[in-house]
Formats: sequence, structure tokens, C-alpha cells
Amino acid sequence: MPDCDKKDMDDRFSYTTFVRGKTILFDRDTINTYLGEPLTLPPSEDPTVPTLCEYGRNEEDNEWDHGMIVRDILLPGKRYKKGKGEESTTASYADMTLKAAFIFKFLVHNVWPKSHVSTTPKVVTPLIWHICKGGEVDVSRIISRELKHVALKLMLPPQNVYNVCFVLFFTKIIIILLFYTISLGKKNNMNK
Repeated sequence: MPDCDKKDMDDRFSYTTFVRGKTILFDRDTINTYLGEPLTLPPSEDPTVPTLCEYGRNEEDNEWDHGMIVRDILLPGKRYKKGKGEESTTASYADMTLKAAFIFKFLVHNVWPKSHVSTTPKVVTPLIWHICKGGEVDVSRIISRELKHVALKLMLPPQNVYNVCFVLFFTKIIIILLFYTISLGKKNNMNK
């Protein structure tokens, strides 16, 4: 995971941005509300620690059997692709089962955006597998986390085009949240 997932960064991160003078919240609860409350998690016993869905708990513990994931989401005889070293780094869309490929395309266009959609990092394959198996996934938390990564990347000095391109992935969701925030403001003003 990137450095921006460290607890100290989470504690200081506000999940807030400003667009044309409007405050836009992109925390997990705001996104979950926007999506129509697809997942309601029980309150956490410790208010400083968020409640995690089944996928989130497994992700936090890094409890993934990649052998089983390969067997379940890739076609027979297919494996992860190797990176520059000998370590497995990506899974190819062309090597996925129909169900996994469908879920992959949905994820890269809506939840975990990428600039290319022919491969996915190995770190995303447990999410594809978990959805294929019908497991509980808090999509709002994933979107919020990815937006946080974008915001933190913007705080870094631009080292290359990657930092600029990274922002473009979430332009649509930021615009949608802006309109959602404006419409909520209008609704609240009408109710007064």
C-alpha cells in the first residue's frame, strides 16, 4: 500500500476539498449516502477505528490466498504476469474468466480507476475475487480511499505526468459530488 495509507496520514486527512467556493466532502459516509446506502455497517466499538466490511477486514489483515484467486478468476493455465523482477505483479484482462473480466471492467471504470484497462495490479485481484464469490464489499470506502490518494498525490511536487493524469480519473465523481452537495443545499434551504 502507498505511504498515504499510514494511520498518521488518516488521522490528519479531512476528506474535504473545495471547488468554486463549495465544500465537497468525500469521506466514506458521504459517498455511501450518495450511492443510496448500499451497505450499512454496524457502529464501531471504538469510535477512532472505522467498522470494516468483510473485504476490508481481509484486506487489512492481508489474508489472501493468491493460488486460489488465480484458480478462481483466471482461465485454466493462466497466471499472474511477471514484472521486471521475478515477482508476479499483474493480471491480464484477457486471461480472466467472463465473470471476473466483467467485474474488472466495472471496477476500473467506476471504483478503482486506471489509465489502462488491459491489466490490473495484483493488489486489485483479491477485490475481484471477493466480489466473484459474493462477499461483502464497502465500495464507498474504496472510492473514498482512492480519492484520498489523488488528493495526497496533488500535494506532492510534480515529478512527472503521472501526478497530473492521476487526477483526471476522478473528475467525474468530484463533479457528481459537487452537484449532489449543491442539490442538498437547495433542498435544505427549501425546508427552512
